[in-house]
Amino acid sequence: MKSVDYQRMKKLIFRYWIVNALIAFALFIIYRVVISTSDSGDESFFEWFLAILEILLSLGFSLVLLGGMLLSSLLLFLNLFEKVRNNFYLSMLTFLGIPMIGIIYIIWMIFMTVDWSGENSIGFLTTFLIFAAVYSLFNLIQFLRFRKRISSALPNSMDV
Repeated sequence: MKSVDYQRMKKLIFRYWIVNALIAFALFIIYRVVISTSDSGDESFFEWFLAILEILLSLGFSLVLLGGMLLSSLLLFLNLFEKVRNNFYLSMLTFLGIPMIGIIYIIWMIFMTVDWSGENSIGFLTTFLIFAAVYSLFNLIQFLRFRKRISSALPNSMDV
């Protein structure tokens, strides 16, 4: 009987992983579209050069975003371990750990590099922060649905 529960859990976690990976790819594509449609002030060669550098930096951040989201989605498989799955906080970390660390780091970067004179010199970081927050929100919704599904499907799983 335990192997039947394990097989059901593998299928359930695999479904959540597929949805999480699809959300990650969709957000990656939307992020790339958003940064490709950003305006650039082509008034001088120097401003054009800075706009190109900002686009390259944004492309690098988009790859970091994709890598972080894919790593975060792979951590969902840690819920196959009963000790992780039965502990509410460890299970929550598999869904929200990396995205929340990323958001905290981005907020710290924004505060460290903010120009208090009113210029928006960190536009790419705020865009990155918005997409990381959206991904975290999707992960939170997935986590809550996962916990509800586990508690109804497997009565022997315990919430703390």
